[in-house]
Amino acid sequence: MRTKTLVAAVVFILSLAVLLAACGGGGGSNSIPLSDAKAITEFSFTSPAATGTIDEGAKTISVTVPYGTEVTAIVATFTTTGSSVKVDGVVQESGVTLNNFTNPVAYVVTAADSSTATYTVTVTAIPRFADNGDGTMTDNSTGLMWIKAPDSTRRNWQVSIDYCNGLDFAGYSDWYLPSLAELQELIKGWTGDTPSAWLTSQGFSNVQAYHYWSSTTYAAVPTHAWHVNMYDGYVNYHSKTTFDFYMWPVRGGP
Repeated sequence: MRTKTLVAAVVFILSLAVLLAACGGGGGSNSIPLSDAKAITEFSFTSPAATGTIDEGAKTISVTVPYGTEVTAIVATFTTTGSSVKVDGVVQESGVTLNNFTNPVAYVVTAADSSTATYTVTVTAIPRFADNGDGTMTDNSTGLMWIKAPDSTRRNWQVSIDYCNGLDFAGYSDWYLPSLAELQELIKGWTGDTPSAWLTSQGFSNVQAYHYWSSTTYAAVPTHAWHVNMYDGYVNYHSKTTFDFYMWPVRGGP
């Protein structure tokens, strides 16, 4: 009886071994391979709000942000098919990790099988001045819309006011003579020889290196108004009726 039991046990063990071998139970060549997925499928910023354009073939991501955006510390939100994402060896956590995007940033995605893919992220800020293609320019710093090529006729202050208020240009009829603050803001940050030359380099044309009227009256002498010199940026005031200066129509933007 004991012999039969022993034989039955041996047969069972041998049968189990054959079954395990047939099913690949030893973890041999039939084991499931590790994934090689390593793509970034979505990429965006929350602040400022901007969505990246992904070129999978070139492994590039382009993000355009508003004018004036500080790009030295931005948090990216992304989706990946990989196991991990690193920048300069630092593990990236979507929606948490800060990066400096002053220069292109390389995001290295590692797959489960340890293979990698590198995505180059380039962040570009919208330029300050945008040519609207209709004879106007928009200052993205203020939102104001300016005539691209102001005329070269000199007028006294009141005639300048009336001209701007009556102007119908590029489909808009709400033009006006800019305030002193608006003219100063227009040339804020100018570099080079003259404000007029700098504005020309930004896309404007026919800007004279001379005085431009503002709509702002000189409070101490109401018969005088402020103006800005596009030669040196100097601000002064003169009689509204005695002097003829240039004028530059502006409107509040879209």
